[in-house]
Amino acid sequence: MNPLDADAERLAAQRQDYTGDEPSFFGPLQPGDALQDSVVLSDGLPQGLAARLGGCYQLLYFVRGDGLLDDEERRMLHALLRARTPVLPLLITRGGLKIQGFESLVDMEGELARRCDARARTAYLLDPQARVLARWRRLNLDEVGKAMARSGAQGAGEPAG
Repeated sequence: MNPLDADAERLAAQRQDYTGDEPSFFGPLQPGDALQDSVVLSDGLPQGLAARLGGCYQLLYFVRGDGLLDDEERRMLHALLRARTPVLPLLITRGGLKIQGFESLVDMEGELARRCDARARTAYLLDPQARVLARWRRLNLDEVGKAMARSGAQGAGEPAG
C-alpha cells in the first residue's frame, strides 16, 4: 500500500470515529457545517432552500431517479414524523414528481446533490439551526436516533406515546 493511501485511510478512520460519519462522503459539506442556500423548485416555483430549513429537525432525503419510494423507505420516513422528537423529511428529487404525504423539493440543476455528495437514498440529518448532524448513504432509523441523542434531542428515535 502506498504510504499516502495509508495516511488517508488512517485520517478517514479518525474522522469516522469523531463524527460518526460514513467515510464514503467526499463533498465539502461535513457534520457540524451549516447547509448553504441553493435554489430548488417548490410547487413549480424557484425558491431558496434556506426558506424551507430550520426550526425543527429535518432529514434531506435524496430520492432515486424515478422519484418513487419503496415501502421500506416510506415506512422509515413516516416513522421519523411520528417520533417523540419528530424529524421532518424533505425529499429532494431531480424531476417534478410530488410524493404524496411528504414535502418534495426539486434540485433541477443537481447543485444541492453535488454539494452534499449525494446519490439516490442519501440522507442528511439537520438540526433546528440547519446544521448537519449526520449523513448516510442509506437511511437507518437506529442511526438517526443515535445522532439525535448525541445532539441532545429528547426522546430521540422513540415512537410518540
